[in-house]
This record gives sequence, C-alpha cells and structure tokens, in this order.
Amino acid sequence: MIKRAALCVGVDRANGMMPLQAASKGAREFEAWAKGQGCDTVLLTDEDDRKVRVADLFDAVAAWVGARTYDQLLIYFSGHGILTAPGAEHWFLSGAPYNPSEAVNLTQAVVDARNSAIPHVVFVSDACRSAADRPELRRVNGSAIFPNDGRAPAQGEVDTFYATRPGDPAYEVPEAEAADAYRGLFTDSLLDVLELEPNPLAELQEVGADRLSVVTSRQLKRHLETAVPLLAESVNVTLVQDPEVRVETALPKYFAVLGAARPPASTHGGTRGTGGVRAGGHGPVGTGAEPTFRRAEERFGARFELPPMPASAPRALPDEASEMEQFGEDLGLGGQVDTLLRARGRPHFETRTGFTVIGAGVASSVSSRWHADDPFQDGSTPGVEGWHVRLGPMRAGEEPASLVLTFDDGTGTVLAVLPGFIGTVLVEGGRVVSVNYVPSEGTERYGDYQHRADELERLKAVTAAAARQGRFLAEGEDAAQFASRVRQLKGIDPTMGLYAAYGYAQAGRLDRALDVFRYMEADEPPVPFDVLLLAVRGGLDLASVSLDHVAPFAPMLAQGWSHLSPGDPLHRPVHEALRPHVIPALWTTLAPEGVEIARAALTAGTVW
Repeated sequence: MIKRAALCVGVDRANGMMPLQAASKGAREFEAWAKGQGCDTVLLTDEDDRKVRVADLFDAVAAWVGARTYDQLLIYFSGHGILTAPGAEHWFLSGAPYNPSEAVNLTQAVVDARNSAIPHVVFVSDACRSAADRPELRRVNGSAIFPNDGRAPAQGEVDTFYATRPGDPAYEVPEAEAADAYRGLFTDSLLDVLELEPNPLAELQEVGADRLSVVTSRQLKRHLETAVPLLAESVNVTLVQDPEVRVETALPKYFAVLGAARPPASTHGGTRGTGGVRAGGHGPVGTGAEPTFRRAEERFGARFELPPMPASAPRALPDEASEMEQFGEDLGLGGQVDTLLRARGRPHFETRTGFTVIGAGVASSVSSRWHADDPFQDGSTPGVEGWHVRLGPMRAGEEPASLVLTFDDGTGTVLAVLPGFIGTVLVEGGRVVSVNYVPSEGTERYGDYQHRADELERLKAVTAAAARQGRFLAEGEDAAQFASRVRQLKGIDPTMGLYAAYGYAQAGRLDRALDVFRYMEADEPPVPFDVLLLAVRGGLDLASVSLDHVAPFAPMLAQGWSHLSPGDPLHRPVHEALRPHVIPALWTTLAPEGVEIARAALTAGTVW
C-alpha cells in the first residue's frame, strides 16, 4: 500500500472577515475520511478559540516532505479564499488579513508541491472566493507551506480541487455575499460520492498482491463538476457554485480506496447535514467531458498547429480558421473570443508605436523613455474605435519602456512599450481584460504577421479568453503542448510568450519558463517583466540580465503579483506600494491611488 498523509485545515473566523459556519466542520469530516483511508493526519481548526497559523501548516508539511517516505499528500482547506487575479488565490488563516503573511499563497504552494519529492499532492480548496475589494485584502502576500530545500530529483504531479470556478463573476462577488452563501457543499458532495455502494466511479487497481477498488481524481472531476451545481441549486444557495478540478494524474495514482473503514468525525459542532448527492438523488454521476485544450488537440491533430510561414504569397486556410473558431466554442469561450476578435486597434501610427484603448476613455499617459501625445479619437479609420495614444522615442534609438495609462475614471494600467508594435487594450467593467500587440504596418514583422493574421488572431483570442478564467492551460498534462504552440508567436505578439511562461509555471515547469525567457531575450522586443520574474524562479541568475531589455517595471498579468514578494530579487519598494491598489483582473489594473504612485515613480526615474 502507498504511504499517505493528510493536512486538514478549517478556519471559520479569519481576522476581519465575516465568520463562516461550516469550515471547521468540513475539516473534521475530511480528517475522519482520511484516517479511514490509512492516512497520517494533522487537523488544524479554529474551534474553541484556537488559532491556525502558517507555522502550523508549514511544520506538518515539512515533516512529511522531510521523511522522504510518503507517496501522497492531501492538503484540505475550508474557509475564506481571496482572489486577486485569475489563478492567484490565498487561503486566509486566523491572523489574516490583519497579518498579511498569515495566509497561504496557494499559487506558490501548487508550484512548490511539484518539487517536494512527494510523487502525488492533492489540494482540496473548499473556500468561498470573494474579491479582494479592499486595500487591506490586496495587501496580503501570503506565505509558503513547503520547505525550501532545493528541487526534487523527479517532479511530482498535483491535482487541485476548487469549490468554485475562478471565472470573472467570482471576482465580482463581494465578501459579504460570498460568506453568506458559503455552505461547504463541495466537501459534502466529495465525501458523499466516496461512500456510495456500489460506486459508479470505481476502477480496479493492482497494488502488489492486492486488487483495490479505487476512485481517481479524474473520475471525481467528472462527477463534482456536475453534482455540485445541482446540490447548490437544491438548497437555494444564491451564489452559483460551479467547481473546477485540475487533474494531472492517472492510474496507478488515485484519490481514494473504496471500502476503507471510516471512523466517525468528531461531533463537535454538529454533523454533515445537507443530505449530499446520493445515487439517483440528482441524476447520474456526471459523464460529460469538459472541452479542454488537450481534447481540441486530439480532435484537430497536427492540423491544429499553425502552418509554416509561406515563402511568398499567403496561403488560404479556411479549414484552419473554422477549426480555430470551433476550438473556442468547445472550450465554452465563444462569446469572449468573439468580443476579443472585434477589439481591433489602429493598424499604424506615424511613429509606428502606440496604443488603442477600447471600453474606457484615456485621460493621460506617461512613459519613461517615450513622448506620449495627448490621447485622441479618430473616426477616419473604418472599424477602429476607442482612444489612441501615439508614442515617439525621446532620443535616438527605440528603447523598450514602461507606460502608465490613466483611464477616465481614474483607474489605469502599466504596460510595456514595444517599439514597432501597436497595443490594443480592452477594458470591461473598469478592468483590463485583454492586451493584444500587433506589428505596425510598415515594419519588417508586419509582413510575417499579415501572412496569417486571421489564424493568429483567433489563436490569440482563445488563449486570452482562457487565461481570463485562470486557465493558462486546461490540465497539467497539456502544458507542453499549450506553451509550445503559443511560444512560436512570441515575435509576432510577445504576450503569447508571456502566456506560455505562465502556462509552464502553472504546470510546475519553471525550467521551461526559463526557456521562454531565453528565446525572448534573443529576439528584438523586450522581455515582459512577468517572463523574467518566472525565469528567476526557474533558476535564472538576475545578475546576468540587463533590465534595459525588460518592460514594464511590474507584472502585466495580475497573477504575477502573487509570485512577487518582499525578498525576491526583482522586488522593489514601488511594488510593495502598488500591491494594495491592484484591482482583481486578468491584466494589472490599478486603483486611482496606485496610478498616481506608478506615474510618480516613472516621472522620478526610480523605475525604468
């Protein structure tokens, strides 16, 4: 039998957050199940006025990692989860947010888990996910719970169970509504289905001389993504609960052994009372397969790969274009993809460099190394809407630089100025949801782009729409395919190299994020700050890098802020000053106070 451990954490009362009612109870029930599975367990709850601290979690995890004898580690958390960006989440322990370090940086924990020498790590996050809608929430940087003892000789696999999907609507749910709707339904659904006899999710697995009946993470994914929304509806929860499960493992790795003895959970605080999802109670266990990048690859095969650059005249590729459209539809992103495809900026400026902003007015712009003309609207270019900012270099040579755009409501963003590129910025609901760079007409790169512009724009739109949901890749096993596909576009739109780097990081392949940096460093456009940030985490020596080739001075994707902590080589005082003012969004969007801080730093020359 494999050796297993389970850390079970429940926090009902984080400091300054609305109290929850079911978090500690869920942790106790999960621990009871884990003991029945033969796991070594640690239970941490805030019942009886106890405090749950980061050090408690770290000590438990470090002991199991240090033993070098465990095959599987389950980490369960129930309580408040705060989203600061797609894929950027923190679990609040007892002292958070008052103590900004008394939270778990879940984004970092998933990356660290792969290098922990434990072959299979499972995170179960039954957390309400409220928006970081106050400066004190956005100030939380969280802490690590895995020891920093070098990289494991073999990378492990991680399965992650989220109680809710991290799409845009989840970011806009205020704390009060999220706390009021929270019921721990995800834990109920998970444990209930594991008790079914006979169990429709069962698979046989040989372990030594034994034949075990087991349930894999992949089977649980199919069930929970169907059952939890139905259970939520049945108890009239107003907050839509649409879970997301990211699975990297397959047999012989599994989540549960069926038929294991399960000791009763402590009766402190009551027992599980929703009734769960029983056979026949809410229809069959989910059998539909969610469209993923992997399934699209399987259907399209080699033809989904971008065609080679034609030697002369562009090649007509109607089948390729239609398949790209269907790909977005299969991912459930058709509407978002259409919106992104319609957001087209100016094809050129006289200076060959600038931006178009759609969905918000532009009040002002400032750059460190470029003159920014006053924002203007232009009705002379058919099909192009929005506000435009034309940029010209301050001195001979076109240097990469940072730009702070201020929108008409006082919010703004920090972007890279890429010489010879025009960026289109799409703003929805006061948040930057897409930035798309296109080579300017008249540049050498424009010819390469023009040959396959339609296909490229569809691929870029699908990638951006998926990233908006925190899905830089659909499942961990797809990381190499996904990132390799978008990395080839880095010279035509550097944001695709940025998405690729995040895709690798999300899969724990920071060495491949370093590869992306190397490719981009050798190309003309500057390397995005985010790619450098992830490459440093992948082992890059920052002393070997010239920051003159990096832009802007802060992460462009908001998820990057969860990778940028005090003490990191790239961290600067301006980053700590800006952190409380980063609004939850896909791309870094600053509240008015943050815009002023960024503008002042650029004007003073303290950042590049």
